[in-house]
Amino acid sequence: MNSRIFEWAAIRSFSAEQAAWHSRVKPLFLYRARNLIERFFNKIKQCRRVATRYDKLAANYLAFVKLASIRIWLRANESTL
Repeated sequence: MNSRIFEWAAIRSFSAEQAAWHSRVKPLFLYRARNLIERFFNKIKQCRRVATRYDKLAANYLAFVKLASIRIWLRANESTL
């Protein structure tokens, strides 16, 4: 019984912290940075090999993520080169 009360108290405090976080004013630069990161990951997931994680080894997966990142960067900057 005591463990359930503790769990409910923990859940209640966690939800209160979440509500407090959402009600705070957040700086615009944080929104912009988060948006850039989310858009980058969505572009990375367009590569099927990254999205489905065909590679078993973490080193191989990381190498392909790096290759996909370079490809995205080159595509974004090809007009300025």
